[in-house]
Amino acid sequence: MIDKQLIHKYFEKRCTPEELQLMIEWLEDDREDHTLLDEVMQTQWESQQEDNAGEGLKHRLLDDLREQLYPHVMGEESETRSLRPHRRIFRYVAAASVIAVMAISYQLIYNTNRHTKINSSIAAEWISVADTATRIQHLLLPDSTQVWLNPGSSIVYSINPGVDRRLVRLNGQAFFDVRHDAGRPFIVYTGDIATKVLGTAFNIEAYPYEKNIRVSLVSGSVAIQRSAAGNRPAMEEVLTSGKMLTYAKDSGTSRKDPLAITDIADWTAGHIIFNDVPVKIALERLSRLYHFHLTYDKEVSLDNTRFSTVFNDEQPEEMIRNILFITDYTYRLKGNELRVIQKQ
Repeated sequence: MIDKQLIHKYFEKRCTPEELQLMIEWLEDDREDHTLLDEVMQTQWESQQEDNAGEGLKHRLLDDLREQLYPHVMGEESETRSLRPHRRIFRYVAAASVIAVMAISYQLIYNTNRHTKINSSIAAEWISVADTATRIQHLLLPDSTQVWLNPGSSIVYSINPGVDRRLVRLNGQAFFDVRHDAGRPFIVYTGDIATKVLGTAFNIEAYPYEKNIRVSLVSGSVAIQRSAAGNRPAMEEVLTSGKMLTYAKDSGTSRKDPLAITDIADWTAGHIIFNDVPVKIALERLSRLYHFHLTYDKEVSLDNTRFSTVFNDEQPEEMIRNILFITDYTYRLKGNELRVIQKQ
């Protein structure tokens, strides 16, 4: 059975031959759920990011993880590498300047074959990009689709002429303004669901450490799909403009709600947006972003408190103060120790 302990052993090169073979088979199986690998890589990146700095670190960690994850399929040392023809064919190219460890993730779009078949005669180029800063990064993809990538998030994408689908794997949160192309659907894979569009503007929140995936549609329409797996039937939900779909990873159920923040200018101006988000989740996201150690007094209960807001240039402490203003609680911040407490 694959667990976090075994994944850590794999990264640290401590697996027995039997464990190594088990990990390889697990990584290469498109039917498996690889969420645990997402979580382990996120944790490793955050822990090393706190203890190290500099562009050289990002590339050293990138090379190390590349070697750890793909020693059984990589050939000669090269910046561009191909899998054997009988496997899914791709070339992996690391993006410069904003690339990070978690951007490699695993299997590079392991879910792709669950939802769609790629013409294996065409070598698809996969580009990996991550936002390691504390501000939203704006990207322009080769098809002129625009992406606003949130801090701590990453995408791996294949937007290739001659291929009938534009494919993206998202880890974290991003807003997409998709260039319309009726002949080439744009598909974003997050966990075990895929969001399929032709041209529209939408936001996806798919953090590996959160229980839900959220798709917020500002304009157009999207189809959110899940292939049948195990005891879960196939799913397809059509989401229309001004709606948000929340998908529970554990149960595979979903619900639709009105979208609170509908102005596309808010989503594309580089602001930090919380759209009908639980206060606890918002605090956890800010704590990860600014490397706070978040704790709560035993009296604190935030489970049912949700809010929507747009932050522009506020400092971290100001954002925390504004979030907690709507609750019965306040906070103490000492160094990187953030504690939520009851108001006096």
